[in-house]
Order: sequence, then structure tokens, then C-alpha cells
Amino acid sequence: MYIINNVRLQVFDVETAMLIITYMTTIVDDVFHRIIEHDFGISEFTANMKRIKWLLEDNELEKEKFGQGNFNNIQGVIEFKNVNFKYNNTETEALHNINFKIKDNSKTAIIGMSGGGKSTIFKLLLKQYDNYKGKILIDNKDIRNFNEKSLRKAITIVNQEPILFNMSIKENLLMVNSKATINDIKRACKLANIDEFIESLPNKYDEIIEENTTNISVGQKQRIAIARAILKDTPIILFDEVTSALDKRSKKEIEKTIEELSKTKTVIVIAHTLDSIKNYDKILVIKEGKLIEEGNNKELLDSKGFYYALTNL
Repeated sequence: MYIINNVRLQVFDVETAMLIITYMTTIVDDVFHRIIEHDFGISEFTANMKRIKWLLEDNELEKEKFGQGNFNNIQGVIEFKNVNFKYNNTETEALHNINFKIKDNSKTAIIGMSGGGKSTIFKLLLKQYDNYKGKILIDNKDIRNFNEKSLRKAITIVNQEPILFNMSIKENLLMVNSKATINDIKRACKLANIDEFIESLPNKYDEIIEENTTNISVGQKQRIAIARAILKDTPIILFDEVTSALDKRSKKEIEKTIEELSKTKTVIVIAHTLDSIKNYDKILVIKEGKLIEEGNNKELLDSKGFYYALTNL
């Protein structure tokens, strides 16, 4: 069974979709194996498929559209040019005239009040919606021209509520890179600061993640999801408020991982608190769908604008 903390994803991303498809394949393979061995699991199979169908049936999503461009060796430079977007059946724009550029091998934070447009920026980058005006570029190439494979190889997202499945830790990690060796897996887990915990488990990397993740904490779950993103090895990694529900120690561990990743990748974080982003290369301040300020921590404090006001709340 899939594990989703008993919360249905309102709009899931392509990363989630690919994981579900992989898991569906695993379920099908398992049930036929059990039929051959006279261990019939049809009722369990049916229940799992109903759950997956329920998760996939989300009318909020538009059908994704892809171009024909096959782009390799992406560095991870991201640029929004005069981007305007509004959701269907709404009058107010979720994003209005957004312009910014993010360098490769850097870490950028997006901050702002709830509902201000932060997550919408991620959704457009992932091509969950295509009906925006303006241009979104990766390495100066319009993302509308990317074919599906090129975009999937360019971007990974780690969600606030990442999905882990009722299988071993190793199998959960292999879902994004079936060719990874155990050394590759351990290297990713060390970078995500979760290897020491896994090695302490009775079955180590073969430990089964229990239903509703009762045998791992929220912070450990997040770090396994980060290890999975590292194992996928895309040049761009998005973190969607991954530390907002974590304790101080778990936050510190993930912040260390983000710092290390930004040396070789473009890392963008939707930040919940300001204390963790003081040393970021760039901070984008979003308010009511508009980019009202950008710069590093010192520059924004010196300007004494909205960011300065937030730090003094």
C-alpha cells in the first residue's frame, strides 16, 4: 500500500506520478508471482489498484504537453521572463509579471505569505500547467520545447509530504534509479544524513517501511526522500517546504544536505522560516503573486522593505 500520511495529494507532481507507475508495476509483478506459487493475492491487488486510481483521479490537473526537444547536459540556469498565470475558473492572477534569473550551482529561497504564489512557481517549472504567458527557460531553452524525458532528467522535487511505499528502504530508493549499486545508494544516503540511522536498523537497507511509516520519523522520511532525489541525480532539485514540520535537529540535518548539494546543483527551496536562508545566494520575496524583492540576506535587510519587516515580526 502506498504511504501518504492519510492525506490525499490535491495536485501531485510528475515525480509522484512516476513513482506510482513504478509501484503499480511492482504490484502487478507481485500478484502474478503469488498466483504462480498458489498464494492468491487478488483481493489485495484490487484494493491497491483502487487506491492508486483514487490518487490519480485529480481533475485539477491539466494534461501535460511536451515539445520535441531532446536536451542533454543541462547546467541548471533558470529564468522566468514576464510570466503571468491564473488557475482555471479564477479571476485573480496567481503570478503577475514574474521576472528572475537563478544561476546554476547555487541555492535560492522563495519566501512569502501562504497563497502568495510560491508553490505555483514550482508547478510551472514542472509543467503541471502550460497556460501561462511569458517564458520559462532552463539554460536559455524554453521549457515548452523540452520533451518529457529531457524535463524529467533536468528536475526533481522533494515534497513536504513525500511518498514512501510499503517495501524496503533500498527498493524505495531504486524506484528512481534501478541501475544504482548499493554503494551508490549508501553514498546518496550519507549525503542526505540518513545512512547512520539506516545502518542502525535490524535489516539495514532491507528494512521494510511500515504502513503509515510507523517505524520512521517525519524527519527520517524526509531524508530518505532527499536521498532518492540525490540518487536520481538531476541538475535541478526543488524543495517544497520540506523542513516546516520538523524538529530543530532534523532541520539542521536537511540544511547541511542542501548546502552540500548546492555546490554542484541548482537548489531552490520554498522556505517556511527565515533563519535557515541567511547564507543563500538569492532570496525571492513573493507577495500576492508578485515578485516584490530579490537579493541576498544582507541586501534585503539593508533595503528595509518587506523582507526586513518579516525578520522583525
